[in-house]
Amino acid sequence: MKSLTLVTLSFLLFQLSAYSQTLSGESNNYYPLKVGNVWKYQFGESTQKNVITEYFDRYDAYVVEYIIKMGDLPPIINRELLEMRGSKILVLAVQASLLGGEWSFKDPTEIILQYPLKIGMKWESRSDKEKTSYEVVDSLSLRVKAGEFNNVYKIRTVISSVTGETRVFLKTYRYYALNVGLIKEEVISKEKGIETFLELIEYKIQ
Repeated sequence: MKSLTLVTLSFLLFQLSAYSQTLSGESNNYYPLKVGNVWKYQFGESTQKNVITEYFDRYDAYVVEYIIKMGDLPPIINRELLEMRGSKILVLAVQASLLGGEWSFKDPTEIILQYPLKIGMKWESRSDKEKTSYEVVDSLSLRVKAGEFNNVYKIRTVISSVTGETRVFLKTYRYYALNVGLIKEEVISKEKGIETFLELIEYKIQ
């Protein structure tokens, strides 16, 4: 009886370990956080290149650099500090070149993904003035300029005010592909319906 109990306990510990490893693996599957990963998007008539440039030991987080190129103009470079905390990917801080290039830390932090993804899953992030609501609304295959992707989750985001009369500032659909990351983003408006905002054209995952 004692040996049976030990076997059962060992099996349960093994299952728990396997689940933790699976969750940890999934935590990076839809936004692979590794230095050197690159995504390039069509951004209207312009392009946007997202590059994970470095890892900050101090914050246990990654720096993602967003390089927007519009014609012959000098590129606009913004940065975000992303942390993988448990089953969530958080935006800790932003650094906007147009605002002097200083890191601005978010309080509270913004949750951009939460695992494991599944249809119907919801979460939200709040600040003093607005909130962003997320809902996983579909799982599908999708073709974009960078190719065709299976195991894609479609996430609806709604940014709205939290003070006074509720106002919706922005609605989008974001499409995340397994082991790749964001492959498309659409903006939803009453005037124009659904329009493509970002579309992946090439990428390199380490």
